Amino acid sequence: MKKIIIIISILFTYCNIKAQTNYTPNGTWKWINGNDIIEFYFKTDSVYYGNEYIPIIIAFHKYIKNGQVIESSLSGVTSNYQQKLYSLYIPNTPDTNPKLGGYFKDITLNAKRYMILKRINPTKMEIGIRYVGGVTNSRPYGFTLPPNFTLIKQ
Repeated sequence: MKKIIIIISILFTYCNIKAQTNYTPNGTWKWINGNDIIEFYFKTDSVYYGNEYIPIIIAFHKYIKNGQVIESSLSGVTSNYQQKLYSLYIPNTPDTNPKLGGYFKDITLNAKRYMILKRINPTKMEIGIRYVGGVTNSRPYGFTLPPNFTLIKQ
């Protein structure tokens, strides 16, 4: 009986750890700083690759600066990956690292950037935007969104 309880405890702990490592930030997340608001809506989708569907994460965003909408892709939240209306694409690969990374479309600059999402806890994540490697992918220079901010789950 004691062995069964130990085995069940080990399995429960393993399943709990495994569930925490596959980090998928679904739903609405926001950063608010005075009149500036960044809102992201994350959802899962899949891409057909080879002979199977691979899970991915796509996201849509809206950026309001000084009360004015600067850019938004939120009108596409009901779309899927194939429609290409998303502003962020992340390959959803389970990992023990609490970071996710993917390609972000800077709508205003019409440029591709790399976005890193670092989970702080289940309701908070830090965002960092970086240039994509290579000279041609870095132009035009700059970022429309702040290069670093923290999103809170809504």
